[in-house]
This record gives sequence, C-alpha cells and structure tokens, in this order.
Amino acid sequence: MKLLLPIVLATAGVLCAADLAKSIASSDAETQISARTVRADLKSRTAVYQGNVKVEDPRVSMTCELLRARMPAEGKRVDSIIAETNVIIYIPQDGATNTATADRAIYTYLIEAGVTNETLELMGSPMIKSPQATAVGTKLVLDITTGVISGENVLMKYRAAAATNSVGTNAVVEPKRANP
Repeated sequence: MKLLLPIVLATAGVLCAADLAKSIASSDAETQISARTVRADLKSRTAVYQGNVKVEDPRVSMTCELLRARMPAEGKRVDSIIAETNVIIYIPQDGATNTATADRAIYTYLIEAGVTNETLELMGSPMIKSPQATAVGTKLVLDITTGVISGENVLMKYRAAAATNSVGTNAVVEPKRANP
C-alpha cells in the first residue's frame, strides 16, 4: 500500500528546523511502507502496520515495529502518524545523514481557525544526531510550522567544523609570495 507521508522528515528539523520546514511544505512525493502485516480501514481512513515496518521515500527512510497513520482524503495531507518501538529515522541532507531514534514518534498536522499547526514529538530516550550536533533528552518537540524546538531534560553536544589548515585559530598565516 502506498501512502503520502511527508512527515518523517520532521526529525531532521531538530537540528535544522528552517530547511526542514521548507522541505516538508513543498513535499508531495509518494512514500512506500512495508510491514509483516497491515490493516487498512478505508471507512475510517486509518492504517496500522506491524512488524518490521520500513518506510522508504526519496527524502527519508524509517524503521519501527508499529506505525499508525490516518490516511488523507484525496488532495489532503496525512494528519496523524504514530511510530512505536525501535523508531529509527534517517534523513539525508547535503551529502550527510541525520539520524533520529526514539521509542515513540508522534506527528500531528492540523489547521484550526485558519492557523496551521504541525509538530513532531520524539519520546522515550529520543536522540537526534547530525554531523554538527547531537541532542538527547526525555522528550524532543519540533514545531515544524514555526521552526521552534523544545524539549525536556535536553543535552546538546556540538562538534566543531573540521579545520581546513593545521594551524590554530589564533595563528597568523602569511600569504605566499610570488617568485621573483
């Protein structure tokens, strides 16, 4: 079964929210989901995937043991996704891969009184790792609409960019002189 699933990209946003929000807003690619079992209720527009769940998309891949989604009406977006148990999300970006892990991930998309609300919550030992930083906590929340990141008991570790020369940052580097 194919399902539009623009949401899983949201995990990368904890470390680069502005780029992610732009990417998700313009996203309309099809996503393929495979699992040992699936139960899709066309009347309630819900699907439950169980066992070795794999999500493949040109922009993201994800694995978990249980995935519940509310399928969109024609021309609409998925408005609710819950991924549980050993959630691992890989998001390639600029030649590197961002990785998010959690026990549970909840995506919500809602338009209420003309205001768009779009969030991704990672719970249960969430960790997000990019080449630049790692974030861990008890809960990490990305408001995709505003690009605001919040969390509980968060520890951020930043990595310095790779040095382009072998001298320290306070060293004076003299320009090369042309041969006379």
